Amino acid sequence: MLKKMVLLIIAASFLFIVTVPDQALNHHNSIQPYVTIGGA
Repeated sequence: MLKKMVLLIIAASFLFIVTVPDQALNHHNSIQPYVTIGGA
């Protein structure tokens, strides 16, 4: 049970580290079209 929790936390933090920079880069690079459409 405890091992599963640790694995889940590691997997979640890994996904977080992988996806957050991508989203930040995408948001920064294409901020103009999003503002035009109305999404922030």
